Amino acid sequence: MEEFSKQLLLSLKNNSLYVYVFIFIVSFTESFAFLGLIVPGAAIVVTAGLLSAKGYFNIYWLMVFAIFGAVLADLASFVLGKKYFDYVTTTKIYAKYRDYFSKGEIFFKKHGGISVFFGRFIGFLRPVIPFVAGAMKMNTAAFLFWAILSGILWGAAYIGFGYLSNEGLKLLSNLFDRLDYLTAFAIILLVMIFFIRKIKR
Repeated sequence: MEEFSKQLLLSLKNNSLYVYVFIFIVSFTESFAFLGLIVPGAAIVVTAGLLSAKGYFNIYWLMVFAIFGAVLADLASFVLGKKYFDYVTTTKIYAKYRDYFSKGEIFFKKHGGISVFFGRFIGFLRPVIPFVAGAMKMNTAAFLFWAILSGILWGAAYIGFGYLSNEGLKLLSNLFDRLDYLTAFAIILLVMIFFIRKIKR
């Protein structure tokens, strides 16, 4: 997958705008309800970051397009869940991935609104939680806060990881399947430290 991603992106290197739009589309599908369970977009996003370190693309534009794609996908999934949940549950694709959404619902009920933030960094929850949040009628302003915050961190982290991967695609291949969980653990740890310090004060 990593080699395919590299060759695909390099084939577009003569027109960087195509690459940035492509990263937007990939980030959107990676985070959108149902599609994100099928499309392995994160690998492409990380690979784009790695190629930017070699001078092919501008890292800042990659981050901007990745972030916008991820956040807009969350918003679209949220609206889909909020307004069309009853219809969606009658479709074949929902029936196929029902278990994922059941797990997402359990996660959301347990952690509340902040699950939108944490779900971003856990592979199978990324395209699920925004839809569930909409179905559960989460406050829109609160949803946008967590979606935008997590989207910024996600885009910066994945593009940045590729950019800083001096070991190249071999390191990417070895670590990619663990990246979601390592990122989530690091963020949870930082949040816990923040609240513990706040309580002590």
